[in-house]
Amino acid sequence: CPECGACFDAGTRTCSAHSRPLVATALPRTLLARYRLDRRLAAGGMGTVYKAFDLALDHDVAAKVIGDAVIAKDGALERFFGEAKILASLRDHPNVVTVYDFGRIGDHQAYLIMELLVGRTLRQLLESDGRIRPPEALEMLEDVASAMTAAHRRRLLHRDLKPENIFLVDSGRGMVAKVLDFGIAKPL
Repeated sequence: CPECGACFDAGTRTCSAHSRPLVATALPRTLLARYRLDRRLAAGGMGTVYKAFDLALDHDVAAKVIGDAVIAKDGALERFFGEAKILASLRDHPNVVTVYDFGRIGDHQAYLIMELLVGRTLRQLLESDGRIRPPEALEMLEDVASAMTAAHRRRLLHRDLKPENIFLVDSGRGMVAKVLDFGIAKPL
């Protein structure tokens, strides 16, 4: 649905929530008979992120999918799989999004399955609140610095650290910052 991002099975013509006409995509609703796409969360330069459901393990995940236009660019698929491997190498770090799976969907698309984060980006926080109190800013900075230290120990440079790539999750004991999008990271 272009309005709410909800995903529907093939043959459905209108969004059940908005009665709006749906936009068809070449992407299957269920990736590899395992990951059911439920809602588009975000779209960016490398691909689209969906809230998905892992039918095998019975839990929500995030699915990042890149399509034809991106894969056709020289080196894009290698960069995408490189991001997956970098994130997997940092999987035990509490301030880096966790990757569960990655691969190809046919010849024209690729996917990355990650933990589903609930919260908002630092950019969204800044736009809604305007500023951050110093103690909260310090906690976020410590989380981001810890993630970057772990990446640097593995001789990786993020190269795209910005408020859109810092996601804030309520852990129940306070806000935790997680670093996203290692898509243009570079080995040192």
